[in-house]
Amino acid sequence: MKIREITIRIIKRMLSNESGISAWQIAVILIASIVIPAVFTHTALSASLLSIQKSQEAVCSVPQEVPNSLKLSSSVVARGIYELNDADDAWIASPYVTAKPDSTSYVEGSASANLKIGDDFTIGAVAYHDITGDTGTLDLSDCNSVTFWIKSSANLDNGVLQLRLSEGDYDTGTTESLAIPGIVLDGSSWQKATVSLSGTTINYDAVRSVALYAVSDPGVLTIWLDIIETPLALSTSNPVKPYMNELVCAVVEEAALPC
Repeated sequence: MKIREITIRIIKRMLSNESGISAWQIAVILIASIVIPAVFTHTALSASLLSIQKSQEAVCSVPQEVPNSLKLSSSVVARGIYELNDADDAWIASPYVTAKPDSTSYVEGSASANLKIGDDFTIGAVAYHDITGDTGTLDLSDCNSVTFWIKSSANLDNGVLQLRLSEGDYDTGTTESLAIPGIVLDGSSWQKATVSLSGTTINYDAVRSVALYAVSDPGVLTIWLDIIETPLALSTSNPVKPYMNELVCAVVEEAALPC
């Protein structure tokens, strides 16, 4: 029964009573007609606010659940640079040369290749690294330069040292010789060098090793090498080829989102 009907009934009973309506009875009627509706109104508002809060919590919880509804069904491949050597492992040294990883001076990773050249060394390969792990060769025919970090303990002139890319162990098979500019061999700090390839593809289409080579006697000194890599370049025969491996290939399976 509604509050209004209850109030009317009480008033009618009081009016039918011959003694009349006293002041306290009128006060009770007025209080009941004000307080009781207010209580019901407050209860209704509280229920509405609680419902809104629950709805907000449900909406906010959806983004946390959505990632779980997607999954990769194939591996992701992204590559635009060939890393020939990260220099974290020791190189194979020639006689009168000591090669070791140096974890106290490096550019990236955990170490650099430290090559200490002794007094009895004259010319030839200082040290080399098998970049393919003896499992084949690396085709750099779509590359036009090699970039690397180098530091020396003494100043050297242009072309005293070279980087050599070979089809076999150092300086065997067809090779590509890259003269190291003297400007990066300042005897004090790490320098980044970029040396252009000759453009003769046959020299580096089946690379297996990279070596540091001395064209003339460099004297007693230490050379540090780090992060030897080559960026892919455009090919005149197939302009798309160098960038095919840069595409990120991933297949995302559809799944039902939570309700």
